[in-house]
Amino acid sequence: MLSFLSSRQAGLEDPLRFRRAESTRRILSLELNKDRDVERIHSSGVNTLDVEPIEGRYMLSGGSDGVIVLYDLENSSRQPYYTCKAVCSVGRCVFENVTNEFVNSVFASNANHE
Repeated sequence: MLSFLSSRQAGLEDPLRFRRAESTRRILSLELNKDRDVERIHSSGVNTLDVEPIEGRYMLSGGSDGVIVLYDLENSSRQPYYTCKAVCSVGRCVFENVTNEFVNSVFASNANHE
């Protein structure tokens, strides 16, 4: 790492390459919780995570595979080590031959029910 820093300081390394290397190092060394794991649903990278702020019980993850997953973080098994299970997931939807009238009617229908 020190040689990489020296090369960057001398202008021999691209700043973006240094940023990526440091981000990767930090992510690989990240350990969120030693006694909790999360069920693997995404088939590729996770782009975003958000934990419900009131109780901290639910977590949403959005992946580059187009899937959104809702996890229950509560330890209902009371085991010291446990895996948080996915409550539900929504995959990428592909619509064929959808007209603007159909899409507008769906949004109008949903707006009327709120």
